[in-house]
Amino acid sequence: VSITGNRVAPFPGNWVAPLNGNRVVSLNGNQMVPFIGNFATLIGKHFPDTSSDYKNIDSKILLERVCLLIDLKNYRIGNIDVTLCLEKPKIAAYIPQMQAVMAKVMQIKEDDISIKATTNEKMGFVGREEGVCCYAITLLIRK
Repeated sequence: VSITGNRVAPFPGNWVAPLNGNRVVSLNGNQMVPFIGNFATLIGKHFPDTSSDYKNIDSKILLERVCLLIDLKNYRIGNIDVTLCLEKPKIAAYIPQMQAVMAKVMQIKEDDISIKATTNEKMGFVGREEGVCCYAITLLIRK
């Protein structure tokens, strides 16, 4: 869970997440790439994790590139709906910053990005506070 720059969210245990949007941004890039490649393209084809070019790259840079690919295919982003699933921390205070960063990267309005959070009711790795899940849906509209 990240998205706002160099701030760090107060995560439990020994792990922290910089608030730079990487989880939400990565997910949006991952779920949009197969569409732009006629349903046959994986994000690894465009941005292989075996390439040193992408080692430790900021996910916002990859998302920018995905948006360019979408534009080249003559589509635009209509809206995005994101759900974060985590026990802690409460992220409501971070959501406006997350929307602002994503909107700037994708060149869309903040109102076109819905971000919400829920817990996993103490179940699984999320419930044990070992990690988070992020789900996203993006509406792409032909220009």
